[in-house]
Amino acid sequence: MAQDILTLIFTLFHFLAVSCFFNFTTPSGVILSPNYPEEYGSNMNCVWLIIAELGSRIHLIFSDFEVESQFDYLIVKDEGMPEPTTFGTFSGKDVPSQIASNGHIMRLEFQSDHSNTARGFNITYTSKAI
Repeated sequence: MAQDILTLIFTLFHFLAVSCFFNFTTPSGVILSPNYPEEYGSNMNCVWLIIAELGSRIHLIFSDFEVESQFDYLIVKDEGMPEPTTFGTFSGKDVPSQIASNGHIMRLEFQSDHSNTARGFNITYTSKAI
């Protein structure tokens, strides 16, 4: 019982710490960092969830990417499979290569610290049935 309460408190704390949350269910779209193309804010914690139709794969194409190196980062995860996979943690100015999911759900998490900010990112996604 105590463990369930601790889990609930942790979940609520994590949820409250999220600065922005976006849920995408259309077959294609654009993911922009907050305030793009202007600089994103400090102490950001944003989550983008892309949910495609069951049996589809999601493709990400990075058009622009610039976040404070080492301190701000974007994590891309494949959550549509029994074993979630992290594709990578991206930081700096190098535009990541295209990413294709193995399942029908992808999660992008962006974290910025309290100091320097940058332009952010512009990512196009499409989903296609396999």
